[in-house]
Amino acid sequence: MKRMAGILVSLATLGLMGYLGSRLVAQSGGRPENIAQLQTRIAVFNMNKAIKQYKKFESYLQENKAFMKDTNEDLMKLKNRREDLQKKVQQPGMSETDMASMKQELKAIERQFQDKQEALRATMAKKEGSQLTILYKDIEYAATMYARARNIDLVLHYNDALTDVDKYNPMNITRKMETLTPAYFHPQMDITDVLLKMLNDAYNAAPANNGVRPASHTQPSSKR
Repeated sequence: MKRMAGILVSLATLGLMGYLGSRLVAQSGGRPENIAQLQTRIAVFNMNKAIKQYKKFESYLQENKAFMKDTNEDLMKLKNRREDLQKKVQQPGMSETDMASMKQELKAIERQFQDKQEALRATMAKKEGSQLTILYKDIEYAATMYARARNIDLVLHYNDALTDVDKYNPMNITRKMETLTPAYFHPQMDITDVLLKMLNDAYNAAPANNGVRPASHTQPSSKR
């Protein structure tokens, strides 16, 4: 909250600088050197859209889905074995030796099932955290390269829904009110689609599993 508030204060300050700059230019006769000193170029992009429509994000989803499928199959085998033992220990006429053996196995399976669940949660948390870091760095790099090629001074990101239905959902509105999301900016300031093209073109061109950050392959033109 404090970080976003700081960003908005910075934006307000930049807006004030632009206004004061225009006044100074008018008072000084509109000399070009003053205009060059006071102009600040700003761009924004939707981080939520940039991540969700980045093809590397889609590949991560498929990778995680396959991993979860294999792990869940192992868990289902343990679960089925546990249920089978639970039924057997309830059957009458079983010797004390067999009963003790089954209860011991049941206890071991329950412990193994719990350990696997905890390990899965820990593994997925670490995996998803690493993936998110990579995605963020790719997007950050693309935004930096784009800005440098066009002499843009400041690039900010915001998070918003991708459809009008979700955008005006009460829960999303509440979230935006709490996070102080900008209510308006000129459409030409939004570079989300340009960044996505850079990222996805680079992703398609990069060899699979070569460890190279895809955005680094993309060199934007000087035109905005």
